[in-house]
Amino acid sequence: MDSKVIFWLHELGREDVNLVGQKCAFLGQMMQIGLPVPSGFVLSLSAFDNFMEATGVREEISGYLSKLGETPGDLRQAEAASRHIYDAIKKREIPQEIRHKVEASYQKLSRLCGTDQMPVSVRSSGRESHPGLFDTYLNVKGSPALLHHIKCCWASVFSPRAIATQAQKGLVTQIEPIAVGVQKMICARSAGVLFTADPISGNPSLAVIEASWGLGESVAQAKVTPDKFIVNKETLGIKERRISKKIYQVIATEQGTRIEAVPWEKQGVACLTDEEITQLVKLAKQVELHYRGVPQDIEWAVDAELPFPESVFLIQTRPVVTPSPRGRFNKPPGKGNTEHIVDLLIERFYR
Repeated sequence: MDSKVIFWLHELGREDVNLVGQKCAFLGQMMQIGLPVPSGFVLSLSAFDNFMEATGVREEISGYLSKLGETPGDLRQAEAASRHIYDAIKKREIPQEIRHKVEASYQKLSRLCGTDQMPVSVRSSGRESHPGLFDTYLNVKGSPALLHHIKCCWASVFSPRAIATQAQKGLVTQIEPIAVGVQKMICARSAGVLFTADPISGNPSLAVIEASWGLGESVAQAKVTPDKFIVNKETLGIKERRISKKIYQVIATEQGTRIEAVPWEKQGVACLTDEEITQLVKLAKQVELHYRGVPQDIEWAVDAELPFPESVFLIQTRPVVTPSPRGRFNKPPGKGNTEHIVDLLIERFYR
């Protein structure tokens, strides 16, 4: 494996999954083809391995996990193991060489964005996509906070769910390296997900947009029923729009993020304009075309501080397979379409 510990997103492509994980490699690929992706850098998988070896924490964790056997007895056992490992990682200092490179990269990113301390998102990126398994932190500001949240991302490799997942595979003692993406934080007026094929029917001629006020985590954390727009990908005509009453939103604060009430006069108002809907579908079609027609689910955000169309950003893309009648997108019996869509959104935002 390449020993380089810092990569800039614009240096990366999808062939770099083994260096920076799938999420960051795909972000770099989108940036290379000219799509609007927030600027940033990545701590490579090698940075994780370097930390684990240099601090001696790998040996401690491996020894602790080996005591669990191949199948932890119950969730409480996995939770106890997770807490022990998190504390072990938190106590270790990031090696000086890596720390200095992170600080220098963060300072450079802040300068490029015209500020001294740029608020950033800090996202985990594994070699494979593991929805809900690893952590994301938003609106992180300053080098000390960034370094702390990088360790939190590394520790999320040992979340209770991650430990249980490895145990199910019979690999409880195998430690999967993880990369960490650091990107300019988008001051999102609204955000959500776009599916380039209908997630209910699998119809590839339709794009489905789910949107809510504030950060995309509004959908997952606040249990908001998002606005829904169904768009004909060929004509860009909006075939259907469902505007929900959006009571809560997640916003950025000086302390990170918080859930707050949406002002009553905005609760029943569409959180995207028709021009923004059209722009999102145009960008999504470029992503899908680049991936040779493979349907995508794409996270996006509209920046409250920038004019249209510069305000529309793509945060992540993840290829999916058009569902068969028994496919993973198939709606379970007895579940409504909106509830099923929200389940899919929660799966994506908790990754």
